[in-house]
Amino acid sequence: MLKSSQPRQFQDHLLVISPDFIGCGLGLADSTELTAREINVLRLVCDGLEYGEVAEQLNISERTVKYHVSNILSKTGYANKTRLAIAVTNKKFIIPRIPEDSSDLQ
Repeated sequence: MLKSSQPRQFQDHLLVISPDFIGCGLGLADSTELTAREINVLRLVCDGLEYGEVAEQLNISERTVKYHVSNILSKTGYANKTRLAIAVTNKKFIIPRIPEDSSDLQ
């Protein structure tokens, strides 16, 4: 692994993937098996967005979001998106967005 490299950061710094986790197991899959689009969808799912909200954020259809989630579940072997989101967050593969304003928590 490339420990000297910087973490990969995507749009608005909500997703951080540490180089220490690139190539690590994510359920049945190696983390490198996920496409960039699947990782973006997964990031938004981890933020608690519904399929329609993910679709709007990424300018894709809700059906396409479901397709990506289905692919991720197939690759990793998780039973549903909730278990997947918990697992990737616990492994710190994806660091969910922390609301800047405490009113977002209400």
